[in-house]
Amino acid sequence: MREWQLPQATRLAARHGGLRFVLDHLGGPPEPGQDRSSWAMRLRDLARQPNVVAKVSGLTLGLARGSWRAADLTETVTVALGAFDPERLLYGSEWPLVELGKGAQLWKSAAETLLDGLSVSERARVFGGNAADVYPLF
Repeated sequence: MREWQLPQATRLAARHGGLRFVLDHLGGPPEPGQDRSSWAMRLRDLARQPNVVAKVSGLTLGLARGSWRAADLTETVTVALGAFDPERLLYGSEWPLVELGKGAQLWKSAAETLLDGLSVSERARVFGGNAADVYPLF
C-alpha cells in the first residue's frame, strides 16, 4: 500500500468493521527528510478504525543499502505510535528482503531502539503479543 491509498483503506475498513486489517509497512511513509504531513494525517485517519493494526516493517527497503540509521526513522515510528498505540502495532522482520539492506539483526536492533520508550509489557505486545492475537496459529 502507498500513502495515497490510505483513504481508500480507511473507507474499506470502515465498511467492514467485522474484519481485521493489517497495514503493512506503515502505509508507505515518505523517505527520511521528505514531508510526512499528508502521510501522517492519512495514517491517523486509518488508525481511527478499531479493526486496523499496523506493522512496523519495510521502513528501510527503499533506502540505499547501509545508508540509514535508526534515528532516521524516529519521526515515522513516533507518528505510528501516536496513531495506533502499542496495542495495535506489530514488529515485522521483513526477512528475507531485509538482507538487501543492513540485515535482519540490525533492523531488529533499530526497531528496539525506536521503541525503547515503551514499557516492558508494551514492547512485548509490539514484538510478538499483537501478532499472536492477529495471526492465531494454534
